[in-house]
Amino acid sequence: MRILAREQSLAESHAGILKEFGRQNMENYARGIMLYAEAKADFDGLIEQMRTQLMTGQPIEESESFKKIMAAAAENRIAFTNFVSKQITPDEPDKKNLPVVFTTAAQLIPVLIDAGKAIYDEYRKAQEQGKKDILAQLNALKWKSFDKIGS
Repeated sequence: MRILAREQSLAESHAGILKEFGRQNMENYARGIMLYAEAKADFDGLIEQMRTQLMTGQPIEESESFKKIMAAAAENRIAFTNFVSKQITPDEPDKKNLPVVFTTAAQLIPVLIDAGKAIYDEYRKAQEQGKKDILAQLNALKWKSFDKIGS
């Protein structure tokens, strides 16, 4: 859950930066919103796929559809945060003090796979209430829509 929460926080923080500083260039602003929307849709879809697989008992690492959804989510999150970093805050002097962010899908995908496996393992071990809690936690990790960022 921590990895998914980190991705959610990272994306929403970058969306906040876009909202605050990206309006000076409407072309970049619109492009950033579109990239966020695509990444949000894919991560929300990833979470729904994960929930479905947990409830049906299909191991995450054995699912080709999960791998495809996860790869798209990783690629689109990377595209969005890289865009904001390069186009909206390219000359930020304190960038070296920012937390390490995965900047390629190749870095992020194995981390997401491990997170999915860990969640699957915990779900399988949990009693009924624990399973409901895990599903609720996953649901809470869906990203805010762009218009709700900063609200």
